[in-house]
Amino acid sequence: MRTRFHFSLIILLVMMLLGLLLQPVIGASAPPPPICDYSQLIRLHVVANSNSPEDQRLKEQVRDAILKEFGPQFKAIEQREQAQQVLLSSFKRIEEIARTEIQRAGGQIKESYGVRVEYGCYQFPEKTYSFATLPAGRYWALRVTLGKGIGNNWWCVLYPPVCHLTTEEK
Repeated sequence: MRTRFHFSLIILLVMMLLGLLLQPVIGASAPPPPICDYSQLIRLHVVANSNSPEDQRLKEQVRDAILKEFGPQFKAIEQREQAQQVLLSSFKRIEEIARTEIQRAGGQIKESYGVRVEYGCYQFPEKTYSFATLPAGRYWALRVTLGKGIGNNWWCVLYPPVCHLTTEEK
């Protein structure tokens, strides 16, 4: 009986030791969470298929439709985490909005455009608006990429909700 107890104790100690030794290896395999310089802001980033005038117009139509649907909701949100949850749970709806705008724009090529909706920490250049200058750095963003996503892009601060200020500056 005593031998069985000692054996169990040794096995337990060996398992604990292995756990301590392997912890750095296990932890190293999981990527660290991204570090965003400006973690209290969430940007909306819409990337056009190309720089053609019609693709740039489509990018703006998608932007306007997303802001029309989510703008009022974001005005009521008080914490970034709430805004993030709304976005993460709304990927399908955001994709639907973009696809609807693509269909409205018409054209045979547009029918084959893909739409990619992502949320992550992305690098942005400095941007000056009439109300403030946002420094270059990494920001949380909802990124909506249309088609090939090689055209000029547009971005604003979705949370706290100041995108409406930037769309009025056009």
